[in-house]
Amino acid sequence: MADGDWVFPSRTRTLKQTSSLVNAIKSSRKEAGVDARVTPHVMRYAFSDLLRTADVDPVVRRALVGHVTEEMQEHYSTVSVDEKREAMKKVATKLAEVRQASEGEKKGDDRGYTNEKQEAA
Repeated sequence: MADGDWVFPSRTRTLKQTSSLVNAIKSSRKEAGVDARVTPHVMRYAFSDLLRTADVDPVVRRALVGHVTEEMQEHYSTVSVDEKREAMKKVATKLAEVRQASEGEKKGDDRGYTNEKQEAA
């Protein structure tokens, strides 16, 4: 990695340990005017979620976040309200398609398809 690649580089230009990040995060949070509690752990969750929503390959995500197993990666993933809303829109669309197809089967659609009860009558 290049010198400027770390968000919080150590004096030796290597990655800082989590315990030494607390003060750097605290001062950065204050400088940015962020009132929320931010910890290395919170940043790890956020980074993991950003990677997931950016559709980064799961193997690459695990390597970047330092997870060994898929289970740990899932543990560090959260789902935003917007993602939940988008999922519910997709479900509603799918249900409407299924209902429309079901109604088409009952009535017989313009392609000449009918349901079994109509054919038997």
